[in-house]
Amino acid sequence: MDKIKRIFYFLMAITLIACEKDTAPETTVLEIRTEDPTNYGRKSVTLNGSISDPDAVQEAGFLFWKTEDKDHAIDLPCEEIGDQIFAVADGLITGESYVYCCYVGNGINRMMGQTKSFRTPTIGVPLISKPEWIDERTVRAQIWDDGIDESGSHIVAKGFCWNTTGRPTVFDQKIVINNEDSFEAQLPGIQSNTDVYIRAFAQNDSSYLAYGPENKIYIERKGINSLDELRMFKDELNNEEDISSWLDNGTVYLNCDIDMSELPGFYDFSIDYCDFVFEGNNHTIKINAFYPNGYEEDFITLGLFKQISEKGIVRNLNIDYTGQNYGVLYIDKSANIGNIAGHNWGTIENCTSHKTSFYVGPEGKYTSVGGICAYNSGTIENCTNYGDITGSWLVGGICAVNWGIIKNCRNFGNISNIYHEDGDGDCTCGIAFSSNGIIHACENHGDITGESAWNSGIGSTINSSYITECINFGNVKGYCNVAGISAEISDSTIVEKCTNNGDITLLVSDYNHNKSVGGIASYVGYITNETATSGIILNCKNTAHITDETSIGDIGNIAGVINVKGKVEGCIYGGTVNGATGTRENAIGRIETGGSFKSLKSKSASSSTRIPFQFKE
Repeated sequence: MDKIKRIFYFLMAITLIACEKDTAPETTVLEIRTEDPTNYGRKSVTLNGSISDPDAVQEAGFLFWKTEDKDHAIDLPCEEIGDQIFAVADGLITGESYVYCCYVGNGINRMMGQTKSFRTPTIGVPLISKPEWIDERTVRAQIWDDGIDESGSHIVAKGFCWNTTGRPTVFDQKIVINNEDSFEAQLPGIQSNTDVYIRAFAQNDSSYLAYGPENKIYIERKGINSLDELRMFKDELNNEEDISSWLDNGTVYLNCDIDMSELPGFYDFSIDYCDFVFEGNNHTIKINAFYPNGYEEDFITLGLFKQISEKGIVRNLNIDYTGQNYGVLYIDKSANIGNIAGHNWGTIENCTSHKTSFYVGPEGKYTSVGGICAYNSGTIENCTNYGDITGSWLVGGICAVNWGIIKNCRNFGNISNIYHEDGDGDCTCGIAFSSNGIIHACENHGDITGESAWNSGIGSTINSSYITECINFGNVKGYCNVAGISAEISDSTIVEKCTNNGDITLLVSDYNHNKSVGGIASYVGYITNETATSGIILNCKNTAHITDETSIGDIGNIAGVINVKGKVEGCIYGGTVNGATGTRENAIGRIETGGSFKSLKSKSASSSTRIPFQFKE
C-alpha cells in the first residue's frame, strides 16, 4: 500500500508540473478529459476518458479511490490506447462513494485530467448494452451481471421491445427470451420501409425493470409499396412472367395500405393464383365496387386471389370497402366469390373482411359466397368477417363450402340467402357449409336469415364432417330447416361440445319441403335417395328460444328430428320451445324408429355464463 501512496503523490506532483510547463513534446498540445462512468453496478464500474492525440502518449490509465481516502488510490492502466480510453474497476464496495481521474504518459512525464465521482448502488439494477443487429431479423444485446450478483437479485425476464415512435417499452411490441445462455432473438413482424426503434430490457427479482440504449433501424424490403406496384405485380404474375423481383425469401410483402376506392371494379385486380407467402403486414386493401358485370365467362371465380395453392399462404391482410356502392349489387353469372380467395387449397390466417355486401345471381345461376373465401380445401385460421353478405345459393360468413379445416374464426356479419332452389341443397351459414371438413372453436355473432334449404348459425355438415367447440350467438331464421349449430347432421357427421345462445325461428313461407327447427340441429341423420345416413350430437347445450311460426314443423330444444341412424347424447336443454320451458319432453321434435337420444339434462338459459363478444367499428 505504501507503493500505491508513492505512485499517487508522484502523479500529483507531475500534475503540478504539467500545469506550469508543457510536458509533451514541443510540437504536441496534449489534452485529456475524464469522462462520466458507465455500466456501474454494485461492485464494478467502467471508467472513461478521452485523449486529443493518442499517438503522442505511450501509456494511459485511471486512478480511483474512496472519497476522503486518497492515500489508498488504485492505479488501473488501460490495455488499449485510442481517442477514447476505458478500464473496468471491480471489487468495489456496495453503497460507497469514489473519486477517479484519467492520466497519460508520453515517455517523459505523466499528466492527469480533472476528477469525477460516483457512488455504487445498494440494490442491483440490470445493466444492458445497445442492441446489435446480426441481420435484418436477428438482434443481440448483453447484460452485465455485476449489478445483479450474489445479493440474490437475478434476472427473471429479458427480451427486446420496439415501436415506430421512439423509446419503446414492454407495453409496445416485445419478445421475451427464455434461453438462459443467450440474449439474442429473431424479431417477428418488424415493419419494413419505416424507422423502427428497439431497446433491450431486463428485470430482476428485486423488481427492477431496466432498458438498454435505443437503436434505430430501417429495413428496406422487397414487396408492394403502392397501388401502381400492386398493378405491376398482378400483371406480371397473371402473364406468367418472372416475379422473383417481388419475392423476399419466398415471401411477397405488402408494405402499405392500398386504396382502390376510386377504381371502377376490383375484379380487374384479381390475381390468378398464390403459390408463395403473401404477407399483408396487417395492412388494408380498400375497394369500392367489388366485381362489375361485363365478363364473357359463364362461370367466374373471384377474389383478391382467384386461388391459393397447397403451398400458398395469405396472412395478416384486411379487405375493406369504402363509399356507398360497395359490394356486388347484381351479377348475372354463376360465380365463386370470396374477399381473400375464390378457392383456397393452402392457408389463410389472421385475415379480415369488412363491410361486404353481395346481391348475386338470378334463378338458375349458382353463386357460392364467403367473407374470406368461396371454397376451402386447405386451412382457414384466426380469420374474422365483419361484413353483411347476401348470396343466392351457398353463403357463409367465413366461406361458402368447407372441405378442409376452419378453426378459431368469427363472423359478425349478417348472412342471408335471397332465394332457394326448393330443397336443392342450398345453405346459409354463419361460418360455412362443411362436407368432409372440420370446423373447430369458431363463433357466429351475426344474424342468419335464409330462404335456403339449410340455415345454420355455424354450418350444415355432411360426409364425415366435424363441428367441435363452436358457439352461436346470432339469431337464425329460415324457411326450411333451421338450427343454431348445424341444420343437417348426416353421412357420419359429428357435432360435439357446441353451444347455441341465439334464438332460432322457422318462418312461414310457401316452401313446404322438410320443415324442422332445433337449438342444435334440425335433422340428426338424414335419408337421401331412400338411404338412411348417420349423424351424432354429443355434449351440446342450447340456452335460447326455439320457435315454429308455421305450427307444422318438427321442433325441438336440441333437434327437430332424430332420423333412423341419428343419435343425441349428453346434451343440456334450456330456453323455451314455442314459449314453453325447455324439458326432456320437448328436447326432440320427432324420433324415427332406430334413432336414439339419452342423458339429456335440464338447465335454464340464465345459467349460461358466457357473454358474447361486442364488436364496435
